Amino acid sequence: MGTLLISKIREEYPDRMMLTFSVFPSPKVSDTVVEPYNATLSVHQLVENADECMVLDNEALYDICFRTLKLSTPSCMDEMEFTEAESNMNDLVAEYQQYQDATAEEEGEYEDEEEEVYES
Repeated sequence: MGTLLISKIREEYPDRMMLTFSVFPSPKVSDTVVEPYNATLSVHQLVENADECMVLDNEALYDICFRTLKLSTPSCMDEMEFTEAESNMNDLVAEYQQYQDATAEEEGEYEDEEEEVYES
């Protein structure tokens, strides 16, 4: 989510718990030059508006997909295959989000954290 969207959601629903999943860039696996700047500038908004932020490392995701899961590396791919590889990385993050959500619901973490937010 963009930080503007996060701040607007916080304004509209201040009593709701805001959980974000952020993929931070890596110099080894970077598409653009401005990724580190964007990440650095967005951290302030995350601190201000998110109650909980799950930070994922782009290089670690890359390693999981291409070394552990043995998918083809992007340097050996044409454009269509590269898009599929990015989709696999997004699927991996989505699985992690679902796992975190299901685990937290089972353990009742959301209720505990909501109580802490309301008390502070």
